[in-house]
Amino acid sequence: MKKTLCISRTVRRELTGFLFSLPLIIGLIWLFLYPLMNSLIMSFCKVTFESVGGYSLKFTGMSNYIYALFTDPTFNRRLVDSMLNMLWNVPVIVMFSFFAATLINGKFKGQRLAKFIFFLPLVISSAAIMSLDATDYYQNVMSNSSYKALDVSGSFLQGFKMQELLSLVGLPQSVMDFIVGAVNSVYKTISMSGVQIVILLAALQSVPRSLYEAAIVDGATGWEQFWKITFHMISPMLLLCTIYSIIDSFTSSSNVVLSTIKTEMFNRMDMGLSSAMSWLYFIIVIVFIGAVYLICSRGVFYYDK
Repeated sequence: MKKTLCISRTVRRELTGFLFSLPLIIGLIWLFLYPLMNSLIMSFCKVTFESVGGYSLKFTGMSNYIYALFTDPTFNRRLVDSMLNMLWNVPVIVMFSFFAATLINGKFKGQRLAKFIFFLPLVISSAAIMSLDATDYYQNVMSNSSYKALDVSGSFLQGFKMQELLSLVGLPQSVMDFIVGAVNSVYKTISMSGVQIVILLAALQSVPRSLYEAAIVDGATGWEQFWKITFHMISPMLLLCTIYSIIDSFTSSSNVVLSTIKTEMFNRMDMGLSSAMSWLYFIIVIVFIGAVYLICSRGVFYYDK
């Protein structure tokens, strides 16, 4: 008698799921893990390109890492600049996203138009629009010049003297710098806040209405409801938006560290040094994100726990 192979339903479902996931697994190994391991190997070697094609590797140990950290004149400085820009931009982006999501979550006339306006960053942040925007000379001048504007004749005119006005109020210099920097980067903030607005809007709409009804019965004011219910309930999504904004800032096309790595890779053709810089940057980013998560997660409230 012939024996028939009997496969249980569970095994068939697992096999079907594996087959559907197989293209993703192959792409992950071929397009991500394989180049990642190659870059790690190159970071410890001197890469020499052959005239007939291909390249050869000569093991040099930690020399590329030592050169990037202690000899290269620009890498450390630009790494610090990137960290400072991130510390400056991320709070502004998260606060603006939170404000925009709270604003369009309310019920008022023209709510759909407001949602359309605030969701425009999702369209602006697409690759095609970003490439067109990068060639806009007027927009580049507006984003790169502090307190200045460009008139029709091409000459620069002094803009609003915001720092002088804030100094009359008596604000500390650090607070004035933060406000002025946030105003100067309005366009960049709006263009990088689309995903965060969508996430926070979904979080606001998922807060149970019963909590607000119970707070109203207890006599809580709108301010108390906001800080004791809304803020705590969406705190996990605020943490998620913070982590996302940090990663987006570190991987932005305008990041000075990435431009340094691209210069070493494509202009000087030093694949070993550029790979070492990439791995140093990757490790620093992972450590920084882990530190931010450990610090901020202590204040996160989870409703189900």
